[in-house]
Amino acid sequence: MSTPVNLVFKDMPTMVIICTRFIDQIAVFKPLAMALMGTASITNAQLGICKYGLDELGKLEDRQLKQTSDTRAQTTAEFTNTQTPRVSIFQTITKSVEKGNHSLPAGQEMLDLATGRKMVPFEKAIKITSSGNMMYILYLYVTTISGLLKEAFKVYDHFMRDVNLVVTSRGHFYAQDYVTRILESLDMKIYSNMPQLYSMGEHNRIASILAGTHNNVGGQGLQYDTDYRPPAPGAGNPGGGNPGGPGNDPRKRIHFGPIKQPVGGAGAGVITDWKTKKPQKCNRFHATPQLACTAGIPENDPRFTPAQVGLCAYQH
Repeated sequence: MSTPVNLVFKDMPTMVIICTRFIDQIAVFKPLAMALMGTASITNAQLGICKYGLDELGKLEDRQLKQTSDTRAQTTAEFTNTQTPRVSIFQTITKSVEKGNHSLPAGQEMLDLATGRKMVPFEKAIKITSSGNMMYILYLYVTTISGLLKEAFKVYDHFMRDVNLVVTSRGHFYAQDYVTRILESLDMKIYSNMPQLYSMGEHNRIASILAGTHNNVGGQGLQYDTDYRPPAPGAGNPGGGNPGGPGNDPRKRIHFGPIKQPVGGAGAGVITDWKTKKPQKCNRFHATPQLACTAGIPENDPRFTPAQVGLCAYQH
């Protein structure tokens, strides 16, 4: 629609009809009507006509504002479904398996002292109780998400085999945390799909972080399955515990510390492929947009110099 050059008093009813049918024209006509009302020689009758036209435009704007739905999440469930859909689906399936198909949320209300409004806190994730349930939940999740995203089931083949190994070697509590963090990386859109995540070594970074949190010191940290027993010492696995073999990296694992440099800083590049000896790149430094690194070189590790402490262990 062409923009009118000027507006006269007799055009007010026509203006209201046009703006009723074409709501975007309010931005065009409203300044013209206000300029017309500010005319020095305006009479009381003409002033009343201008006020009528502006009042009608105001009503149309209010109506349009009410019809525009608020797309922001109103509940914690909507927020998690929007921000972390993969993690939300995984937790929903976990609750269904562990608590039954008809489990209800706690619905406990809390008071926000700042606004005086009631709020419902985020529901805690249900803990998986056995290795069998862990693999069953994983199968249901992969079946569900591959159908929703119209992806081939084979896309998750490496992921399922990896989780099966984690369940066997570390237990289902560790595996649940491991799976949740992998799905969070996908929900953050750092990687577009599971094969890309594995090709960039994100699963190794997550495993390194979890190795420090699930330390099983003093009976806390890593909780093994009730039917789980660490493998006995053997070839390639002299200390027992985690299974090893001729094809496994024999080097001592690095327990990462905090990063003491700004985003985009230097990387120490001390983590290398033990077969090719090539440094592994930091997938968070090379992500788009760039993310803060988490794999810091720890203190009191004789393998590293004081100058390296706090730097990212990967190559930038």
